[in-house]
Amino acid sequence: GEVMQLVSKADLEEVAERVAACEKTNTDQDAKLGMTMDTVTKVLKEIKDGRVGAPPALPPASPPRLLPPQPVAKPGRRLRSSSNGNFVNELSITGPNAVLSWNSHTPELTSFNCTGVGDGSLSCSGEMIATDFVVQGNTMSEMLLRIDRLAADVTAAIDRQNPSFDFEYGFASQDPQPYILPLLPLPGIRGCPRGWVCTGDVTVRTESVLPVFARSHGSQEGSYFLYVGDDGASGTATSTYFHLPAGATSMKYLHAGGADGPNGLYLLGANGNMLASGTRTTNTNVFDRITVPLHGHLNESMVYLSAVKSAETNWHKLMIDDIHFLDAWGNRLQCC
Repeated sequence: GEVMQLVSKADLEEVAERVAACEKTNTDQDAKLGMTMDTVTKVLKEIKDGRVGAPPALPPASPPRLLPPQPVAKPGRRLRSSSNGNFVNELSITGPNAVLSWNSHTPELTSFNCTGVGDGSLSCSGEMIATDFVVQGNTMSEMLLRIDRLAADVTAAIDRQNPSFDFEYGFASQDPQPYILPLLPLPGIRGCPRGWVCTGDVTVRTESVLPVFARSHGSQEGSYFLYVGDDGASGTATSTYFHLPAGATSMKYLHAGGADGPNGLYLLGANGNMLASGTRTTNTNVFDRITVPLHGHLNESMVYLSAVKSAETNWHKLMIDDIHFLDAWGNRLQCC
């Protein structure tokens, strides 16, 4: 009973101390609360009386830290140095399939793309239009001019080789012949036509040099025609090879003179096989249109012509003009 009494007394003393401490804490808090309430009451009264003062000024804020000035960016990509120390502006698009695109993903517009796949070339999706291009130091206009000149030279060379079929322009010999007297040429007579090889009495003439009774009365095509062998003379005119027009089924030409067959105009293949022959038996110097079938040799490509006239007497001239080729429907084909 004594022990329990001692414990109970100690506990009571401790509780008493705690209560005293709490009372002191409560007293301090009540004092602070009272001061706070007094302040609030004072402020409310000043607000009511219109005497509230401005709040104290805030201390000035410290200025923000400024960044150092940056260089102004120039157009293009960053400067990169090369092996020799020079600087170049380089626009780089890396990757195994690099595409530079204009107007992509734009409604109602067609995009233009240039693609590089790492093979050293650039493929673009459409035309590139410029006033000129430079390729290996040569402008495109200069190269086109050279090509035009070369094409003109080639055309001129071909024209010199292809035989004349109307006998109007170009002669193997530009000197008129024969001569009436030495150094006195006979007008209206030319030598062997361009693209032909002539032997014997072969010339290119106009009807003005023929006697009135032997004239063609304007039935020729143009002014000149091929004149192979006068009465009592012989001659042969053989053309160079030329390409037979594709689709040709017949040959048509003007024929005059009284030389009977086998004198006439012949079309032969490259190996000399006969493709067409034109002869007649009419004794007149007026030109007639003669159409000769090609005997079904339509697979020939390189052919040549030969006008042949043997030596005989009266009514034995051979005159040829305006040689051309027709298709199966009678249409004139472009030749040579």
